[in-house]
Amino acid sequence: MVELLNSFPDFSGSFGDKRIEKRASQVLQKLMIGRNSSLRQITQTDAEQKSFYRLFNNESFREQGIEQSIVKRCGKLCNGRHVLCIQDTTEFNLSGQRGRIKAKSGLGKTAKNDVLGFMLHSSLVIDAHVGSALGYSYIRT
Repeated sequence: MVELLNSFPDFSGSFGDKRIEKRASQVLQKLMIGRNSSLRQITQTDAEQKSFYRLFNNESFREQGIEQSIVKRCGKLCNGRHVLCIQDTTEFNLSGQRGRIKAKSGLGKTAKNDVLGFMLHSSLVIDAHVGSALGYSYIRT
């Protein structure tokens, strides 16, 4: 019998504010269930949409907190398992959104000088016996 895994990140302690951690969990769940990256399409009310936008504009909500929670959860799931790690580098091209991206957003030139975006270096961890993904052991943007 294959044990079901809860690979959902635990944001506890990631942002220093339980309200932010709860809202981050809500956004992630909506993004996963809705299978869409648009906040307008995953939210059901204007109030919910505003609360999600406020989260992303909150200085305490940081990329590092998201990364740490994902890697931490993966580490817990790896205990006692034989795992396979697959490393990859991906380029996210956001040139089509150039007019919507704010200055000092952290985005910049990628491998090609005319491409606006970012690079993601990650290591996906897979249970070697079952073949199921456990999460990411390393994330760097």
